[in-house]
Amino acid sequence: MLFRSRVGKKQTLLQINPEHGWAAGLELTRDHIELIAIDAAGAVRAQTRFTWDGNLALLGQLLSERWRMLVAMWNLPIDRLLGAGVGVSGIVDTPRGKLLQSTMFDMRDFDLAGMLGDAMQTPVLVDHNANLAALAELRLGAAREHSQIGRAHV
Repeated sequence: MLFRSRVGKKQTLLQINPEHGWAAGLELTRDHIELIAIDAAGAVRAQTRFTWDGNLALLGQLLSERWRMLVAMWNLPIDRLLGAGVGVSGIVDTPRGKLLQSTMFDMRDFDLAGMLGDAMQTPVLVDHNANLAALAELRLGAAREHSQIGRAHV
């Protein structure tokens, strides 16, 4: 009996075009907002942190003003903005983008994705900040070489 070895097509290394688009990430805390822009390949294009009073009801207005200024300053093409993700402390209904309850912000049933989407003119995904921090650690941080991680958010 003869065994044949079949060799398939050579592998092709694919790369993501970083110019295809970019996304924004936000972390909201009681006293500051962390804002980051990454290109489609996952490289950080810009990052900033600014203070605020923690008033979610006024966040849309504050972010709308700062957002336009930052996008222009960072020289990012607004027509290539793919979306934004925001991490927040509290009980989050991720599919609906709602902050169901947050003791940090003293808020209940708040449409955070809608408000931020209007301010930034892009779709927004909202999730618990610890979930997004663990995902970032797994993808970009010290945990990227591991299949399981544990993280404590204090």
